[in-house]
Amino acid sequence: MSKSRITRFLAKSASVVGRQFHEKPPLSSRQFSPTPFNSGKWLGLAMLSGVTASTFYYVHKKQSADHAKETYIVTIGSLLQLNYQASIAAFQQIAAKENKQINITNALLQDIFKEDDLFKRGEIDESIFRARINTILGINASDEEFDYAWNAMLGDTKILADRMKVIKNLGINLAFLSGTNPIHAKKLGFHESQDMPVFLSYKNGCVGVKCYEKMRDQLGLNPHKTTLVLRVDNLNSGSISERNQHFSDTAEAWAASQGIKICKCGRNVEIISAIEVCIADQKKQENNSHSKELKGC
Repeated sequence: MSKSRITRFLAKSASVVGRQFHEKPPLSSRQFSPTPFNSGKWLGLAMLSGVTASTFYYVHKKQSADHAKETYIVTIGSLLQLNYQASIAAFQQIAAKENKQINITNALLQDIFKEDDLFKRGEIDESIFRARINTILGINASDEEFDYAWNAMLGDTKILADRMKVIKNLGINLAFLSGTNPIHAKKLGFHESQDMPVFLSYKNGCVGVKCYEKMRDQLGLNPHKTTLVLRVDNLNSGSISERNQHFSDTAEAWAASQGIKICKCGRNVEIISAIEVCIADQKKQENNSHSKELKGC
């Protein structure tokens, strides 16, 4: 047998053996999928060059970790400067034009929350939602007036695209999620052809934890390589703040039950800075883990 045929035979055999070391990338979508690492090829070269299998295993594990980066689930709401009072004030102005007054009570807010959840799940359309909220508030806002008031809570929406780009440039796998509705989605410019797709609740029939579960399943996320970014809103009292805190608490409990890591960001902390801190901490842990593996080889 010629030397070249022997070389090809050994490389092919090594490729078969090397499959046991290959780690399947955790995500299937084009945005999140890393390029697979050809463990068979490199193990073949390692064997032909006399590198030990244990040393190769450490090198392969390190390379696989680079290609199977941590995926960060980031909610769109955490990137905005939400101001619910702005929407309340806008609706009160509409009422004032009609010589009416809106008395904001917990009961009224609960009725709005109920319709909002239906709207976020895509169970009612825009016209039905507007009509129901108008009835709850006792006003007769036009579609244009209503949408302006409803979107007022979003604040300066121009910062969203900028923050999304900054986070993307951090070099991490990202999964954006928005518990939103069609009126807000239009204002925020969400569409299927955008560069960074967003998982939208109303298109997936979910709110809260159900959205995290659907996103996890659709993207094939590996819980042990996933971090959920949460903004903690516990500095204010009232129904709206309590509702947001409830969502955060249930999301945190769900993530813990799934083995998903959590990156918390306080209300007054810049979320991008918080993510950078979490990335740095995780890199330290990974480096320590790699050092221990190398020592054990």
